[in-house]
Amino acid sequence: MKNRMTYRILFGIMALATILLSSCAEEELMQQNGDKSCVQIVGRVPGFTDYDVATRAAKTPEESAIKYMTLLIYDNAGRLINKQSIVSSVPLFVVDRNTLSQLTSNGIDQADMYMITNISEAEVDGWNILTVDDLMAVKHTYNVASLDIPANGFPMMGSLKDVNLNPGLVIPDSKIEIPLENLFAKIVFNIRLETVQEYNDPSFQLVSWEVHNLPKGFGLAGTGTDGQTSFYNDTFDSPVSSRRFTGANPVTGSNSLSFSFYMPEHKVNPAVPASAYSYPAGISDSEKQRFKPCLVDRERNSSISASYDGEPTYVLINGLFTDHQNHQYAVSYKVYLGSDNWQNFQVERNGQYNNSIVIRGITNSQSGEDASVSIDHRVNVERDDILVHMERETLLDSHFEVRPIRVEMRNPGKVEVRLLGDCNWVRMEKKTSAPSGDATYCTSGKRKFFTTSLMNDLSNSPISITSNSDNCVWVYIDENTETISGDITDEKIKEQQRKTREAQIEVRFIPEGATDPTVVKTYTFEQRYLYPVKSKTRVGHVYYIEYFEEYLHNFDSDDNFGLTDYEGMPWGLDGRQLSHLYKAAYVTSSDNGIWEWILSLFGWNAEDFVNNIESTESSIYYDFYLTRDNPVSPDATERDFSGHTFTSEIVDYAGIDEKKLSLVENPASAVEYCYNKNKRTNDGTVSSIKWYMPSIDEIEEITMAAYTSFDVFQDKYYWASQPAFVNNDLTVKGNGSWGSKIDASGSYSSDDLLRARATKVSYLNGTYQNERSDTEGASGVNKGTINRSGNWWNYQYDIVYEYEAYTGANLNVTRHPGNKLRTDKCRVRAVYKP
Repeated sequence: MKNRMTYRILFGIMALATILLSSCAEEELMQQNGDKSCVQIVGRVPGFTDYDVATRAAKTPEESAIKYMTLLIYDNAGRLINKQSIVSSVPLFVVDRNTLSQLTSNGIDQADMYMITNISEAEVDGWNILTVDDLMAVKHTYNVASLDIPANGFPMMGSLKDVNLNPGLVIPDSKIEIPLENLFAKIVFNIRLETVQEYNDPSFQLVSWEVHNLPKGFGLAGTGTDGQTSFYNDTFDSPVSSRRFTGANPVTGSNSLSFSFYMPEHKVNPAVPASAYSYPAGISDSEKQRFKPCLVDRERNSSISASYDGEPTYVLINGLFTDHQNHQYAVSYKVYLGSDNWQNFQVERNGQYNNSIVIRGITNSQSGEDASVSIDHRVNVERDDILVHMERETLLDSHFEVRPIRVEMRNPGKVEVRLLGDCNWVRMEKKTSAPSGDATYCTSGKRKFFTTSLMNDLSNSPISITSNSDNCVWVYIDENTETISGDITDEKIKEQQRKTREAQIEVRFIPEGATDPTVVKTYTFEQRYLYPVKSKTRVGHVYYIEYFEEYLHNFDSDDNFGLTDYEGMPWGLDGRQLSHLYKAAYVTSSDNGIWEWILSLFGWNAEDFVNNIESTESSIYYDFYLTRDNPVSPDATERDFSGHTFTSEIVDYAGIDEKKLSLVENPASAVEYCYNKNKRTNDGTVSSIKWYMPSIDEIEEITMAAYTSFDVFQDKYYWASQPAFVNNDLTVKGNGSWGSKIDASGSYSSDDLLRARATKVSYLNGTYQNERSDTEGASGVNKGTINRSGNWWNYQYDIVYEYEAYTGANLNVTRHPGNKLRTDKCRVRAVYKP
């Protein structure tokens, strides 16, 4: 670091130097050859540094405007040897390097140059910046808070350090360019609505927005940018409010709204580093953004010291949110500025901070315990006497579903939750914890199973809530399995596809000591009918499928960190062999019956022989895809359109029913998800499987037939209920009587223990194209065969069989897109069999 000497130059000398340094005319500058003593110092205004995309954010003419400017040049010792101020819209200065070298004995081969714009010459003179250290200490302040471009334009500053300005040095084009940085930042907000509900149209009405902790100024040269100083926390006492925005208001799912403002650089470190904050156990990184206020906001975190001087800037967005049930809430969103949404509070000069605000609802508002991950500390709801937490009650599938209603009371009183009308397919029960010793309930208080008798076991009586600690009502929605009656026509299919049924639940608040309610909110529950899809190959056959793929959503605001969406789920059952009961090898007879005659000498027929030799070795399993009536027969046929059967067999072998899949368990596999849609008996078992996972040919038919009805059918992979298979080589070697030898070789197929089948259909040039693996279980390639060679009298055998592996550097195996690892995540669509 250079040795900076503090000294004062007489103002008369400085004035004379300024006159001399500006004596080079532009015409003269262009005519010089060789040693060009006069040089242009040009300021360049780059774009904003964009903090959320890799591109640069271009400035508008108003953001780039220059009205007046000052150039400061310091010698090797950091002493001011030149100061020029001009009024112009072009940041251009001309200096004479010969004159510069005469003004210092310290040299100018390591000179520092600073250019300042849109700050008056009088103010710059008042800073008394005769050394670089003087300049570093300057604090530029504003007396009036404003969110717009300053009347005199943005203050900008640029610098070049250690520049060689010796007269003997040739400078290309006799020009030096200094990039200028805006000492303000640009803050942009884009608000849009993304709600999952399909019932009515939620909206958000922006009322106003205000900026809190707006700084009064900044360090001109960035003093203290690596940490916080008391100056950076010198902020205006009152927030600056605005109703200025562009775009549609209110915001709905089909439009957006934006606003922007400008503020001085403001760099503050958090009071509590994110690494030291005690987040709820198991919280994901993406969910930490909800807790950003807790790092600096004393209202949300009582452990922050009152002496902490970090007052970071935040924007408070005030508006009215109208949900899909037409209930309106006053809502405010507290967004702390910074380069990320969870731990950074630094607003740097010349930065453009693009904040995308996505409003999905008010479920995760700041209410309840601070430690709960269902709380969003950025969102506050100014509610009346109660707030009802409920999600996706209008996205009910045709299989049974369970939804919680949680009611929070702001004032003492009683809440009544009642089912309106004569509805026999909805029941409610208040439970927040399982009764001691009662095995009917899960620990969350919901019923452990949705049983065949549940609608009769529960009543439709109103439920009372008198405490926020016992405020959960579980809503049980029966399955809706009505199918098309009579002849199946296209008109009936279209009518069934549109059908829904509705039930209404009313929530009332009665204040303490009163008899009449002050708040009455009615909520409509909407359930889809079974969605029919007509088969393209099986005449008269209709698939009845679920509409919403319920596993994709989390319906309980108190579970799994609130709203979460998934791309799909794994096929599961990794490493499980699913065709364990059936043998693959079958030795065919030939040689005019001699083979059977030799075997008969030992009391064996051909099939007994195969069974015998396999009993001394590891079992060779038969392919999952073939018929099970005579599985070792070379005439075994493929099982087509057998998803219901496959589901049953997988459930039986994998022991899924032993788990009994209570309502709080997440299914470990895709077939478990479909199986869990079936009602249980009181002991938790399924007596009759109706909901199943479709086979590969069935899911292809479904996705093709309903291709235009569901966007996800057009670009997502869907699991089938079949594992993939592998081809296996089989070698039978024997050393028989009298030194005879025989070799028999062949191949058979068995389940791939690591992979399963999926498909994705696309519509191209008038035809449907699929990405299933046509060689992984397709016609004619699954059957086990053995071709013998050698002498007929050989009868002593050793079995050797080899799996064709799909990994390994020496194998060249074509992998088809639809042949997925069982751990991959694909989507699942459950099918109902009437």
